[in-house]
Amino acid sequence: TIRVYRNGDIVGTTDAIWNPEGPARDIAMGYGPDSQGYNKFVVDDIKIWNYAKVDFSDRFVETPNFAPVADANGPYTVDEGATIGLDATSSWDPNPADMLTYAWDLNQDGTFGDASGPTPLFSAALLDGPDMRTVAVRVADAGGLFDEDLSTVSIVNVAPTVETGMDLTATSGVPVALSVGYSDPGIADSHTATIDWGDGSPIMAATVTPTGAGSGLAGGDHTYLPVAHYAVTVCVTDDDGDSSCGTQSITVQPLAVTIEIKPGEGATPINVRSKGVIPVTVFTTDEFDAMAVDPATLRFGPDGAQIAHKHGHLQDVNDDGRLDLLVHFATQESGIACGDTEAALYGATHAGQEFAGSAPITTTGCKVKSAEELGSNPLFLPFIQTR
Repeated sequence: TIRVYRNGDIVGTTDAIWNPEGPARDIAMGYGPDSQGYNKFVVDDIKIWNYAKVDFSDRFVETPNFAPVADANGPYTVDEGATIGLDATSSWDPNPADMLTYAWDLNQDGTFGDASGPTPLFSAALLDGPDMRTVAVRVADAGGLFDEDLSTVSIVNVAPTVETGMDLTATSGVPVALSVGYSDPGIADSHTATIDWGDGSPIMAATVTPTGAGSGLAGGDHTYLPVAHYAVTVCVTDDDGDSSCGTQSITVQPLAVTIEIKPGEGATPINVRSKGVIPVTVFTTDEFDAMAVDPATLRFGPDGAQIAHKHGHLQDVNDDGRLDLLVHFATQESGIACGDTEAALYGATHAGQEFAGSAPITTTGCKVKSAEELGSNPLFLPFIQTR
């Protein structure tokens, strides 16, 4: 009986008459690679009757070499600008002892020289999604036989990223410039942008300036009027229609104007007990025209007193050849108290530009009660101010 072994397992038997004069003896046969990697049925030994072992290990029967079976796996999906690992480890060879090599075609040019090994990386760094690429692997054995397999890589478009900066400060009625950066892993993409200034004005198209591969600046100018905090939204869209937005904070402050309280009277104090009015001048300067002020919007002092006269008066208070605005406010409505050293004026122009100004003051009319008026009660403080 001839027993055929593969890797230690019997894969077949056959009967053979070895010597007509005696019973047949076992002939053991093994299966394994030779020095070139080819698989052989190798005769291990033969025992004939009771004679000594005869070594026939150099006698063999060559078995055929079979081509490997390639498996590129997949399909795969990767974001533009990113990488993904390919996997051909499921490839196999009918001849288990064969050593396999792997060669890849990653750019669809028919040449298997872009990568080697069973698990290379596919890079979409320079590719523009959405797109699909075909990749191929060639798996070969030492005998020169090979097999090829195809797979696909879907390249997904990625929206640009908006990179907002530090919060900004703007002045009412003065244009503010905004510029934010953006980046896109799809370096072949072109971009458009919009800005929502957050004050109810129409969304505007931004100016887009490329600064490098897949990056640029989006910006524009805007003029705010009301003093407030605004959340500005900048959105950048690529040519595939994907977009992302970022938010930038802008704080609008009133325009600083020059005012004078009780003009021309030097350090004349304000009598906080007076039933009269306090004159205040808003000066015309190179940056501000007092003739544009809407008197109805003016507020003065801590309590925000309104003007005592309907329109105020236009006159050249400081003799510089330009008309200034002189207005009056009731002392008792201003909220100015004993010890105050500064008073402020707020208002807006007819166009809506908001402004503010302040000037130093001194106060008088602050009565100090005597001990007799306090009833000689030691619990009372010796200095109590009254208006």
